Amino acid sequence: MQNKKISDKELLYLIDLIKKGEKIPVKYKELFFGKEIEKKEYELKYGCKEREEDIIADTFSCPLQKIKTFEINKTIDHEKFIRGPETKKEFSTSWYNKLIFGDNLQVLKTLLTDKLLQKQIKENGGIKLIYIDPPFATKQDFQAGKGEKAYSDKVAGAEFIEFIRKRLVLMRELLADDGIIFVHLDYKKAHYVKIVLDEIFGEHNFRNEIIWRYFMGGKAKKFFARKHDNIFIYSKSDNYNIEVGYRERILPYKPNLIDENSSIKEFLGVEKKTKENRTFFTSEVKEDDVWEIGGVFNMSGEYIDYPTQKPELLLEKIINSTTSPGDIVLDAFAGSGTTIATAEKLGRKWIGIDCGKLAIYTIQKRLLNLKKEIGNKGEKLNPAPFAVYNAGLYDFKVLSNLDWSTYKWFVLSLFQAKQEEHKINSVLIDGYIGVDNVQVFDFNHGRQGISLDYGYIENLNERIGKDIGKRLYIIAPATRVDFLEDVVYIGNKEYFVLRVPNSIINELYKKDFEKIQQPTNEDDVNNTVDAVGFDFMQAPKIEIETYLDKKDPIIELKTFESKIISKKPLKFKNLETLSMLVIDYSYNKDIFDFDKVIFADEIKKNDYKIILDSGKLKDDCMIIWIDIFGNEKKEILNINDFKS
Repeated sequence: MQNKKISDKELLYLIDLIKKGEKIPVKYKELFFGKEIEKKEYELKYGCKEREEDIIADTFSCPLQKIKTFEINKTIDHEKFIRGPETKKEFSTSWYNKLIFGDNLQVLKTLLTDKLLQKQIKENGGIKLIYIDPPFATKQDFQAGKGEKAYSDKVAGAEFIEFIRKRLVLMRELLADDGIIFVHLDYKKAHYVKIVLDEIFGEHNFRNEIIWRYFMGGKAKKFFARKHDNIFIYSKSDNYNIEVGYRERILPYKPNLIDENSSIKEFLGVEKKTKENRTFFTSEVKEDDVWEIGGVFNMSGEYIDYPTQKPELLLEKIINSTTSPGDIVLDAFAGSGTTIATAEKLGRKWIGIDCGKLAIYTIQKRLLNLKKEIGNKGEKLNPAPFAVYNAGLYDFKVLSNLDWSTYKWFVLSLFQAKQEEHKINSVLIDGYIGVDNVQVFDFNHGRQGISLDYGYIENLNERIGKDIGKRLYIIAPATRVDFLEDVVYIGNKEYFVLRVPNSIINELYKKDFEKIQQPTNEDDVNNTVDAVGFDFMQAPKIEIETYLDKKDPIIELKTFESKIISKKPLKFKNLETLSMLVIDYSYNKDIFDFDKVIFADEIKKNDYKIILDSGKLKDDCMIIWIDIFGNEKKEILNINDFKS
């Protein structure tokens, strides 16, 4: 029997069924026999497929670093992490909607395992709806120095299926027992993912396949034009709620519709309408599984010029049919922010996750420019308080300002260590990784600038070596370690050094870390990543010249170099790691509300010269340079910085 709680009432109910020789409901099959009984019937098999138990156990979680809080007429820049010991009271007493930058796999694991986050989610009723619109076509393709690949060429085929599957496993665990998930796909991968969904949620929990029929897109010559997407709906259990609404149907012309005294009109609920000097008759019918909803066109109020943007009307229908005001909605591929914007308008709480900096800035801008009506029309709507977080990539400047207890908690969390202080022969040990002891190296204790060297480890071995077992882990800043190897051997003892920041520790990690790749052109915006570790944000080195060419303000980029600390260093040429430039022409020193994005490909084509809009460049203009790893450099310029 699986390790899952069953109530006394349910137990008595099942015993009664067995005594009567009646069938046990399908929902209890997995509880008693596990999922293998279903997998014997059919299962999608491929080489890189992991067991669900391993996905849940081996996925690394990562602390959330709060960057900024947005409240009505108030924003707060944070110099401390929300989950430091001194902030637990604040964290557990109020709900802030959450916009999280990072790999969604790690973030989902954090939402699942962090006790305070779980407490907060449960206090608000659990996650009732998950909607995901993952990238249909996938690519990770950019060149490192000398033709080496910094990333694998593609996440395709089986790897893409496993990419989605791992996230779906964690989403199932996160869903409330009465929760529902909508998975939005197209013809490329829908048939594969449907089998995966059957395996994860159970075929008996499949509720609908929605066909979203739209009218945008071109015409086809050698195949039928593709004018729909597939949306699969699964519940976590038999206890779920879908409110099927009504839609308006235009009726074909019939004489008895014209007759004002016709009884059939009353029977059918027919309504006469006039629009643009045309008279037609409508009636309401129950919604079916084909939804005809137009796409987002560039003249519509909600258009934000983001690839694969979905219409608010589509998300309104999904959210209203499955949740109530105050429920939590989660989107793990937040992208353009349609789920978040619509949830906000409908009074739902929300959690949005994305690995793209452009997505995070786009969603932030969208929330700060909301209007009350679906389609972004009507009066201005101030959003409920929300916070922006980093997960998996951390700002080292913020980290260096933490007090010692918060720093210790943070780095122990990064390496999945259990914080449990104890002493061995009067030497303070901070916790455990598995059954092995771990110590956080106090690089500022007693004197400034102390480094971890061979002498420190030799002294430590003399004092506690005989009592530590086979190994001891030492967590230390990478820049405070005086040697290159990860393991120092003294006799039969192993002293493992876990560096912060760090890209890979062979003993601790089973996989290499892939920093989250930011796009260099618009086509790459929805590329997938599969980060499995963490690193720290460090501002790239940038040198620019500013001048006027006739009346045009010009920024000429001379130097752009990313600072990468890695066990397997990647060598990049100057300017090669630039991802994009994001511009806010009217920065108000409080909120960054960008006006323009220029991708690296476009900048390169113009010989790394950026022409600013002279009509908009007046007071302070905020420019954010972003590299392919998500690192940022912020600068403020105004017209006085440009001279002929």
